[in-house]
Amino acid sequence: MCHARNLSPNTCEYYTYRLRAFRTYLEADTPPDAITADLIRDFLNSELERNSPTTAQHSYCALRAFFAYLESEGFVSDNPMTRVAKPKRKQSVIPTLNQSQVEALLAICGRDFYVVPTCVGVTFRSHLVAVHERLAYYQ
Repeated sequence: MCHARNLSPNTCEYYTYRLRAFRTYLEADTPPDAITADLIRDFLNSELERNSPTTAQHSYCALRAFFAYLESEGFVSDNPMTRVAKPKRKQSVIPTLNQSQVEALLAICGRDFYVVPTCVGVTFRSHLVAVHERLAYYQ
């Protein structure tokens, strides 16, 4: 599967790791055409209970690639992954600076926009725009 899709060795290794977790979950040698969407959903739910949502998503991706390969090669006539939804992850909120924090930062760093990330020691994301706008106001 990995060579046919020209996947990186790291991707292949991780897919293998996630597929082994699925095989362990099955507890028996189950032929691919006997694996149902419900069985896959149960596995993904158990992944969510034991691991992070990201791990469950990685398992989903590995299973989707595996069953797409089995279908394309004629090993299964019905791909159960077409009926399985990808597990959701909670969106994390990146904290931003408020107006007084921006002003304090500018007071420490001065008006040089490029010094601001160095002063704080973190990479700015969305609040860089606010800092830039504030700098433009002072110029």
